[in-house]
Amino acid sequence: MKYRKFMIALLGSVAAVAMLIAPGTAEASPTVPIGQHQAKNVGPAGAKFTGVWVGHTRKMSLNRNGWGYMTVFSGASNGAKHLVSWGTYSNGNRIRVRLNKRVQTWGAGVPMRSGRAYTGGLVRSTRDGTVFMNLSGFATWCNQQRFGYAMECGA
Repeated sequence: MKYRKFMIALLGSVAAVAMLIAPGTAEASPTVPIGQHQAKNVGPAGAKFTGVWVGHTRKMSLNRNGWGYMTVFSGASNGAKHLVSWGTYSNGNRIRVRLNKRVQTWGAGVPMRSGRAYTGGLVRSTRDGTVFMNLSGFATWCNQQRFGYAMECGA
């Protein structure tokens, strides 16, 4: 009986410690993977791209350290979340977002593979004048806090 009580107390303590040192919520700044290098030109040149970008069934958080997360769903139950690295080109007007590692999958996932890179830039909507980000070959993204929500970003 004493052994059982001891094991329950020990396991409870281990669980409490694990919760304290576990990674934070999905919105926490990602930790740069060991052996990976931060993208260049993120500082002042990339400031206009930092923040939370959204669109219909998608969300992307780009942090100042050149890392972030991209979550994309296809339908209501199939989706994936990737750790991404990002940076701007030398003029600061274009962005490159690279999928580094899938960190979570829901349902059947989506056909997005690590290593894929998307490039784009900021565009002004011809419909309502709102600025949004267009990642060519992929999707449009809106930063609601900074620019508002353009119709191009979906429902």
